[in-house]
Amino acid sequence: MVVPNVWHEGLETKKDVMDCYGEENLVPIDHIRQIIFYTSRGVQPVFTCESEKRDRKGRLVCWFLKSEIRWVYEKWRENRPVGDKRVTEI
Repeated sequence: MVVPNVWHEGLETKKDVMDCYGEENLVPIDHIRQIIFYTSRGVQPVFTCESEKRDRKGRLVCWFLKSEIRWVYEKWRENRPVGDKRVTEI
């Protein structure tokens, strides 16, 4: 199932997004806690779809622009959950 992002009208398929932004400029994230962390800090995905990987079927994948996630990625690394605790609590 593909959920088109309204702010990127015209980009309806993963191929459209890859052609527009270039695969090297996109980062796929399928970890729901990381997706929520990014979006709650104002970074929105340019494309969202179900994973195509056999071992991850049914998982949500959000494609983010590398240039937009640099800051929030560093914050994620500092604060990401590990088990029930955050990295800074270990």
